[in-house]
Amino acid sequence: MAFEGTPENQPKVHLSADALLGHAAVTPDASGSTSLPFIFEEFSFSQILSEPAKPALVKGLLGKHEITCLYGAPKNGKSLVVLDLAAALIRGDTTFAERFTVKDPVNVVYAYGEGQSGMPNRFRGLNAKWQFTTAELARFKAYKKVPQLFRAESPYHIKIWTDEFLRRNGEDWLAGGLLVIDTYRRAMVGGSENDQKDTSITMEALQEAQERLGFPTILVLHHANRRGEISGSTNILSTVDSCFEVRREVQGEGVLSLEEAKDDISGAQVSFKIRNEPWLDANGEEHNAPYLEWAKFSAVQTTPRTKQQALVSQLVDILQNHCGSEDQALTVGEIMQYVEGGHAKPKVSDALKQLRENPHSLVKGVHKPDKTQNKAAWHYYFEDAEDEQL
Repeated sequence: MAFEGTPENQPKVHLSADALLGHAAVTPDASGSTSLPFIFEEFSFSQILSEPAKPALVKGLLGKHEITCLYGAPKNGKSLVVLDLAAALIRGDTTFAERFTVKDPVNVVYAYGEGQSGMPNRFRGLNAKWQFTTAELARFKAYKKVPQLFRAESPYHIKIWTDEFLRRNGEDWLAGGLLVIDTYRRAMVGGSENDQKDTSITMEALQEAQERLGFPTILVLHHANRRGEISGSTNILSTVDSCFEVRREVQGEGVLSLEEAKDDISGAQVSFKIRNEPWLDANGEEHNAPYLEWAKFSAVQTTPRTKQQALVSQLVDILQNHCGSEDQALTVGEIMQYVEGGHAKPKVSDALKQLRENPHSLVKGVHKPDKTQNKAAWHYYFEDAEDEQL
């Protein structure tokens, strides 16, 4: 822009905000350009072609330097999947899920928030399975408070968390490693996951933190909606580099599947079962420490779930939200008012029966009088056991 009084034959200089405020000197050269430093780096076509291929954090599944999301319904095993991934990464020279290669060990940070009383048990189960060495454990750090992504004025904002982390551990500790945020909803207090503007703010905060931390892969755990899809704005999917789903099938097995990927990493799914390692506390009381056991079979392209699978996932979500105890149990007819997608009542009844008869399911049924029909009928509820929070 030309200031008032500038002769027209003098070179016109475009000034940055810093220059206008007197923070930077501007000296135009003979061609009219200035000596201001460039913010945006410029690359030629040949320079782009000469760049190396994108490195893999987990070969065939997850690339380095990504922002990725893993979602699923509550208690489907999301945190167990991520902890098993973390175990493979801090060990190195191993496989994840019996199939995907992890070459070099990397450092991992897991921020899982407060109030998750089941987390120590998951760590016990993980250690029982992997039998970590002292060197491997040194590559892992945990935070019981999730850094905030939405409200910049929050004393727990991710910028403050990043500052503290770098002071504690140095600039290179997490570079090329993995940062886990469990969960996205906990990390955006004051914002709405359904609002595009709010989710844009959180994604930008993640990208800024990633750059300052040396470009680790950032994995965010999130929830599924009633339709079994990732909850919230479509802006989440459009921003992340890849997205994984964890779901529990009717037969009790869990499935990890790659739902979305921007790069050429192959879409695949693998199944798992949740096992328990018993242990005794100081009072001699026995507890169970959960861990994952992965099935061994070849990769398959992910396919859309059947209507039956989507209905089962929706019913679990409905019962968890509306029927958290036997006293709140609902009949099939009462559950129908919450069902979306045009599912017929017989289909809903069949799906609830499968859930009720599945020993691994948290959906329970009780046969008792139906007040509306003066006869006995099945009532369904979700058994919200604290030690089952996975």
